[in-house]
Amino acid sequence: MGAYKTTNLYPFLEELKPEHAKIKKEILEVEEQINGNTRNINMIENFNSASSFYKNKTWNPLFAITQQGQSWHEFMRHHQFIPGRETLKGLDLIMGLEAVKEYYKTHIPYTEKVLSELFRKNKNEITNIYIWRLDGNKGKLPLHTNYDPHMYRCHFGVLVPEGDIGIEVDGIKKSWNEGDSLIFDSMRPHRVWNNTGKARYIVSIDCYRPEPNQEETRAVHKLLVEMRMKRDKNSNGLSGGTTCV
Repeated sequence: MGAYKTTNLYPFLEELKPEHAKIKKEILEVEEQINGNTRNINMIENFNSASSFYKNKTWNPLFAITQQGQSWHEFMRHHQFIPGRETLKGLDLIMGLEAVKEYYKTHIPYTEKVLSELFRKNKNEITNIYIWRLDGNKGKLPLHTNYDPHMYRCHFGVLVPEGDIGIEVDGIKKSWNEGDSLIFDSMRPHRVWNNTGKARYIVSIDCYRPEPNQEETRAVHKLLVEMRMKRDKNSNGLSGGTTCV
């Protein structure tokens, strides 16, 4: 079937193209604050201990829009947690979620609106939507695989600097293009790198594979998520990456 997939697999991704300029504008402002060390942006680390590179500080999930087929706040409310914090209940959970909502409203109001609407219209196909930052100073994820047999991963290029930057899946190298989507099978060995000196940003969208028996596929996905959340809530139900070395 090949490591990379054609974009016509998920036609709804085309809806992001005309939104690229406004999304990029907000992300540039986020990056400006990071570079200015204003402490207004939380450089969230990957807390998933199931991932063999969870301590990698060059790769950050800055914003979660949807998680495991739910909006981020529905998912966190259901599991009573906020990534990186202890289990929360009652008023502490309510206040924590409200603080995150305000944080999103401050930094990515338009981007969250667009991506949330994309999910709303295609929630039978989309599971996760994240905004990921890859540092430009030797930022990388080593060769690894993910255990996600029910989904493909889509990267929508938001901010892609020129230079030595790219993704390699099954030995085939490609790069991201701003305003375009790149789809690949994350079950296959893959790695990413950025040596440009400037940060790369993508919107990462996990979608169910367009295969028959979708109801059974979603049931398997739900079971995997619940199992991972019982083991570690900070996994966000994600499989984590297993390095190949």
